[in-house]
Amino acid sequence: MINQLLQRIAKRGTKSTPPRRADSLVSSNLLSSPLSRPFFPAGSNQQPARLATQPDRALAMWQQSKQAYKQACVDRAAASGAALDVYIPPMPQVFTDFGSAHKAVAALLWAQQPQIDQLLNASHAVAIRGSEGVVAVYQALDQIVGVSRKVSPAGLHTLALRTQPNGSAAHLGADFSATTAPMLLWFYAQTVPHAVDLLPDNLMCQSLELRKFPAVAAQALEVRHLGLILRFSAGAISFDQLLRQVDLDVDADAAYSLCADLAALYLTGALCAVPASVMPPA
Repeated sequence: MINQLLQRIAKRGTKSTPPRRADSLVSSNLLSSPLSRPFFPAGSNQQPARLATQPDRALAMWQQSKQAYKQACVDRAAASGAALDVYIPPMPQVFTDFGSAHKAVAALLWAQQPQIDQLLNASHAVAIRGSEGVVAVYQALDQIVGVSRKVSPAGLHTLALRTQPNGSAAHLGADFSATTAPMLLWFYAQTVPHAVDLLPDNLMCQSLELRKFPAVAAQALEVRHLGLILRFSAGAISFDQLLRQVDLDVDADAAYSLCADLAALYLTGALCAVPASVMPPA
């Protein structure tokens, strides 16, 4: 059933992308960048101007939802007896081997996009080094990231980027597990409460649209993700409308996870905003 739903969503996602404006949340250079560049949504620090036609209520609702989500994460961590920096909510089996090293690498890749782009001018691979040596290697050509299986939490401090002229993520040996950059970012958004702060607040004052299907393994998508993607595939929708739909579902887990799921879609470049000028009349 899930495979059939994925096929339906994929077909809906093949429609042509509407004309993009310069202030779009996802930079247009993603469509023209060579494959040797990291496929991350550009401008993670951008704060686009809020549309005057949207009410302040939308922004207030988003901020309230974020705070409620973060508090829920704290409560769940306390209930499980786990520290916040190591607590990982239940995840699909495909993420069984993911842990604190994957979260640290994802955070660095997202935060250091300009530096990574500069390093890739000299090499097709970038190494991430910590106090215990190489923590990960990012190979931009095929978006593969090799993450060390042996690095300790102490070895994740003071991470630094270096070129990796002769190395590749696919040939690092058994001490490294290979995944993709989108999978890392998806896992990061789903497991780190402060990942929701990476979404510009003003994003929620515009209409949201599914720009593309998230480039993650099908096994990473749970039923709630498919339901959210299906909602977006029907057309642009406001955060207010989305929140009301989730409430109508009377699904506590979906409401709790909505902030994390929106962050996952945004960090993997699947979510963007639709300017009012291209929105159909209400």
